[in-house]
Amino acid sequence: MRKEKKAEISSTMLVGIIILVISFVIILFVLFSFDWDATINRDACHESVVYRSLKAKFVDAAEVLPLKCQTEKICLSMSGDDCKELVSTPDNQVNKIKLSNDVESAREEVKTEIANAMVNCHWMLGEGKLDFMPHHNDEWGNTRYGLICSRIVFDDKAKEEIESIPHREMYSHLAKRKNRDGQSYLEYLYPGWENPSDAIKLFEEFKTENEQGRDDLMDFAFNSWAIYPDRERGYGIVSIMAPEGELGPLTGGVGTAVGIAAGVTALAFFTGGTGLVAAVLLGSGTTLGATSAFAGGAVFWYSYNDEYFYAPPAIYPFNVSELKEMQVYNFDIAPD
Repeated sequence: MRKEKKAEISSTMLVGIIILVISFVIILFVLFSFDWDATINRDACHESVVYRSLKAKFVDAAEVLPLKCQTEKICLSMSGDDCKELVSTPDNQVNKIKLSNDVESAREEVKTEIANAMVNCHWMLGEGKLDFMPHHNDEWGNTRYGLICSRIVFDDKAKEEIESIPHREMYSHLAKRKNRDGQSYLEYLYPGWENPSDAIKLFEEFKTENEQGRDDLMDFAFNSWAIYPDRERGYGIVSIMAPEGELGPLTGGVGTAVGIAAGVTALAFFTGGTGLVAAVLLGSGTTLGATSAFAGGAVFWYSYNDEYFYAPPAIYPFNVSELKEMQVYNFDIAPD
């Protein structure tokens, strides 16, 4: 009897030990697979934005506190290989994300990664509620202040396999995803926008207004307005701030603007939006075969407390000259 009890206890202990070991291995796997560095960097960035936006009685924090942020490098890879346009540095490693080999699954994963990058950027920068522009900087204080939160590129296989991701699909994806408060990503980023299908109304309004007289836009089809993985140098997730003023400068000279002040009816779908003043169709037209394609997204400008404009994160082709014209920079070279 004693031997049987001993054997029973031993087997019970053995099972318990095995369960503990398996549980420990699972915990270690989760810990090592979680992107702790990215989370810490985002938290540090957000805190620096908060501190920088403080305006004490005698000192403007934006004059003395730098932003502690980095432009995230994201490689979306179907093959598992690196993205040749991105290089890791000791302080800023490339975040390589393996995509499915199934094209349709990979397309959904791309939309999810872009959506997450946009939402992370919006949160880091204070959701438009914090003015962290460098007002002390004479060159920068009276103009736009644009920042690239993330740069997204694709490996060669993804460039070949994924033809495009239309912006209508991207906006629908943003509407489906929810944050921890149950709010859709779409409305979190762009207050008041609930129905993603309204994007076509906005797009047609761009074509109707078209103040710059761009023939390529007039002949451009809504379904061709898209993200193109094979675009050279990839894309950036960009957010911009500007002092309160005229709507004209908001485009940076590279977009087609539509303003609420001009009585635009297509923007009426932003019924709950507080302070929406303009929408801009970003330029960067490119030619794919015989087709002209606008690879840029749309930027929505909101006014906060009649003090400054804020454009929530949008996806924009990583064209250095155009981004510079818009006064948009990586975090590491942005003015303090």
